[in-house]
Amino acid sequence: MKLALDLTHCSHSSAQTGIQQVARGLWKSLPARASLQPLVYDKYAGYWRPIDAREERHLTTIDAVGKVKRKRPHWSTWQRIRGRMQKQFGMRREGHLGDCDAALIPEFFAEWVGPRLPELKQRIKGPLVAVFHDAIAFNHPQWGVPSTIERYPQYLGELARLDGVACVSDFSRQQLLESFLKIKTPAPPNISVIPLGLRVDHLSGSVPPASPSSGETLTFLTVATIEPRKNHPALLEAAESLWQRGYEFRLILVGDFLPGTMVDNPEASVRVDGRKELLPDISQENIEATQGNIGIHGAAKAVIQRFMIEADDDGVAASREVVRVGIDALD
Repeated sequence: MKLALDLTHCSHSSAQTGIQQVARGLWKSLPARASLQPLVYDKYAGYWRPIDAREERHLTTIDAVGKVKRKRPHWSTWQRIRGRMQKQFGMRREGHLGDCDAALIPEFFAEWVGPRLPELKQRIKGPLVAVFHDAIAFNHPQWGVPSTIERYPQYLGELARLDGVACVSDFSRQQLLESFLKIKTPAPPNISVIPLGLRVDHLSGSVPPASPSSGETLTFLTVATIEPRKNHPALLEAAESLWQRGYEFRLILVGDFLPGTMVDNPEASVRVDGRKELLPDISQENIEATQGNIGIHGAAKAVIQRFMIEADDDGVAASREVVRVGIDALD
C-alpha cells in the first residue's frame, strides 16, 4: 500500500503543538508499515507536490529544537521564487501521486489548502481522509485563536466533502457529529475513531503508594501551553491532594504562560519546590530520554486524575483517562 501524507503545515512551521507532534510522528513511523509519499500543497506554485529537501530537513530537525521563536508557517525566499517560476512557466514536479492508494491529512489545514483538496482527491486512486482532533474552537470560542474560530465553519464544510474522517477519540467523534448538525451538513462523510494503541484490559483502579525503598521517584510531565482550556489549576490541586495522602512523585510543567492564565507571577502560582518544576520548553530528545519514568505529556488534567500508567510496545505512556476517552474529553 502506498499512502500520501499531507505535511503542508508542519513542514513549514516550528510550532510543536500536539497536533504537529502527531503529524511528524506519522511521517516517522508510517514508512515501516506502508510506502509513504509525503507531500505539500505549494501555494506559490499552485499544485500538490512531494516535499523538497528543505522541508524534509525541517521535519527531521525540528523535534531537537527547544523553544521556538516563529510558530507560523514560513516559506523561504527560494521556495517562493521557485514556486512562482513553476507556476508561470508550467514547470511542475508532481511526483507519482497516481500510485497512491489513499491520502491522509493529519493536521488542521489552512484556508488556502482546503479548497485544493478536491485536486488531491482526483490524483490518488483511493479515499482522502482527514484526522479530526477536537472542536474546541467551535464549541468554546472563548478559548480559541480568533483566526481559527473564524475559519472553523469553512473547515467543517471542507471536512464534509472528504471520503472519511478519522477522529482521535469517541468524544471527538461526538463533537464532530454535533458540529455537522450545527452547520446543517446534508451528508456527512464516513466518520470513524482511531483505535487506541494501548492495552488496557489488565489495568485496575487502585494505585499503591510508592515504596520508599525503591529509590525511584515517578515523574509526571505535562507539555502544554499554560492556558485555561488545559486546566492546570485542577492538575496542581490534584497533585497536592495526592501528596498529602502520601504518594511520592515529581510533577514537571513545561510550556509558555498566556497572560492572565493563573496569576501574574507563574513561579509563585506553581510554588516550585522539590516536587514541582516549571520549564519554558523541552526538546523531543529529552522527553524520549526520560520516557521510562514519565507518566504522560500533553494533557494536564488527565495526568493526575487517574494516576495510572500503561505503555504500549513502543514505550509510549498515558494515563487511564486518556486511554479511555481521549485527551480532548477532559474539559
